[in-house]
Amino acid sequence: MVDVRSERNPLPRNDGRARGSISTGASSSPPRSFVLGIPCRGDTREVELPVGALTSAAFGDFGQVLEAPAGDEGLDIGTGVFWDGVLPTGGDGGAAGLIRYRPRDLRIHRMERHSQSGQTFVSLSPSGALLVVAPDADGTPDLEGLALFSVVAGAGFRLEPGTWHASPFPLGSRAHRFLVLMREGTITEGTDWHEMEPPITLEPVWGP
Repeated sequence: MVDVRSERNPLPRNDGRARGSISTGASSSPPRSFVLGIPCRGDTREVELPVGALTSAAFGDFGQVLEAPAGDEGLDIGTGVFWDGVLPTGGDGGAAGLIRYRPRDLRIHRMERHSQSGQTFVSLSPSGALLVVAPDADGTPDLEGLALFSVVAGAGFRLEPGTWHASPFPLGSRAHRFLVLMREGTITEGTDWHEMEPPITLEPVWGP
């Protein structure tokens, strides 16, 4: 459930849940939720969003999850099992890229989308990351539909073309690396940016 309250009536600070910096929790485990400070008509409202598991059912509105297809036993190749065509790449002209996201303040300064190419991300780091996505609303991110997902070490996912997203946040003190499959030149030639003024803040909530 999303808890929405005005900054003048914020979420209680003494409700038994620890709120604080991302470094206060174990890097292998994400916070259970985040409180987002979203600008609204000159004010700020606080929205608490849970951190969802990256499953096909939960992530379906934004893309696909890299996993073995349900009910498909795959092809036994003797030394293992192979599943072909699990996720599409970036389309014609697809290429593999590498991106390293630096640890940074929990603020969303801008969001991006790529209308000409999907993007497939595969985590290459031992710790997790936080993914923030949003649907489109007339060419801008729909902040009412913001969603948070935990990307565990080794997980993979595909963002469908046109999906608004922020750069993933490393969970911990080290940079997080992803292998990225998309159409070559997408970042420099096929990206729409939306500046968040003022930025959206995220405050992790630890505990049960």
